[in-house]
Amino acid sequence: MLTRGAGFLTPMCVRTPAPSEGFATFHLLPAPPYSKSKRRESSLQHEVYEIICQNPGITRKEILQKVNLHPTNVSKRISRLVKKGKVIRIREHVPGNITRYYPAGAHT
Repeated sequence: MLTRGAGFLTPMCVRTPAPSEGFATFHLLPAPPYSKSKRRESSLQHEVYEIICQNPGITRKEILQKVNLHPTNVSKRISRLVKKGKVIRIREHVPGNITRYYPAGAHT
């Protein structure tokens, strides 16, 4: 909801009836909780992380077989886990260049 206040539009405000002094009062609404999509994204990322923890050295193809997600979504979640430092990515330089994923601290 957008309302006009102090010469600009203010998101998430509710206007109360104008008092007798001739000015209106605005109250900010509390921020909405995480959307369902954010919660789902977080739970899917956790699911991918749990699979990697249970199967150290797993490949992306093997993760895809365990979850019902599009390959791009799996890659994004793995990349986020790598950026956060929760997962380590090891590329094996063999024919086919296999990439394996390990929980941080588990690979020796």
